[in-house]
Amino acid sequence: MISVIFDVLLFSIFLNGIHPYEAQQALKAKRFIKYDPDLLNLNDQFVHFWLYTQATPNIPKISTLEDPKLFGGLFNALKSTIILIPGFNNTPRHSDFFDTMKNAYIPAFDVNLITVFWDAAILQYPTARSKVPNVATIVDRFLKRMVREESLNLATLTVVGHSLGAQIAGTAGRLFKGKLWTVVGLDPASPLFKPGGPDTIDRRSAFFVQIIHTCGTFEGMIDPVGDVDFYPNGGLPPQPGCENADNPTSCSHARAFELYAETVSNPVLYPATRCSSYSKYLQSGCSWNSKDFMGQNSSRRARGMYYLRTDSEPPYRAV
Repeated sequence: MISVIFDVLLFSIFLNGIHPYEAQQALKAKRFIKYDPDLLNLNDQFVHFWLYTQATPNIPKISTLEDPKLFGGLFNALKSTIILIPGFNNTPRHSDFFDTMKNAYIPAFDVNLITVFWDAAILQYPTARSKVPNVATIVDRFLKRMVREESLNLATLTVVGHSLGAQIAGTAGRLFKGKLWTVVGLDPASPLFKPGGPDTIDRRSAFFVQIIHTCGTFEGMIDPVGDVDFYPNGGLPPQPGCENADNPTSCSHARAFELYAETVSNPVLYPATRCSSYSKYLQSGCSWNSKDFMGQNSSRRARGMYYLRTDSEPPYRAV
């Protein structure tokens, strides 16, 4: 009942329409986002792949599946590849997830950093959510082309998605027959999704699936759906430091990628303990259980639910 009420509340917020800046950009491009039937069908041209490297940190090479040569030959198969998939209402000019992750990866590692921007993300939430299978199908086709044409090494590929982007990442991984090496779901979107659904991230999405929960039962899922599920501060809002934010749930939802980004340069920042519940963890009932690091350095052998507490300010150190 609570989840149904929350869905209704979300829709009352999301149905207000498109961000004014994006509406302006759409008009400039002579593309009426709310009514464009091509966008609603989500053709290849409406999903863009932006490649960044240390040599081109501010000037991406942009491709779509319509291009005869992806990235114009600038992709380097000898490097590791990180694919980022933003969620609802994210655009190249307005994505805290993308900005945070790019600023973490590019200075630290010489990688192929590819971000998937999908135009339908700025539509009303129910419509954007309905496009998850479409976007995932395009991502799946992109991955297959990258393997076939650009020698993408799946063993050095990590796909990281936030919110709706996590559900896209997970669904693309399942379309890829679970052969991706690592998929990371950062607070996978909860409204209109259910565990085990056909387009919901789960253990079938890759050889190793890591989930970080920070806004469970509200904007994010609370159920354990990965090989390993981390629950900082119980996985519920408000996360420390979000109590007085203008929107404590959105602040908590974003905390998942903020925490993960911190581990790019400090992979042992968040030791966590395997436990059956947060209350038992707080009562030191799992002190002798196995430990693992949340984020970039998580062991591919980790399984189960892990809990930890963090500070309220960056870098949100474990406490």
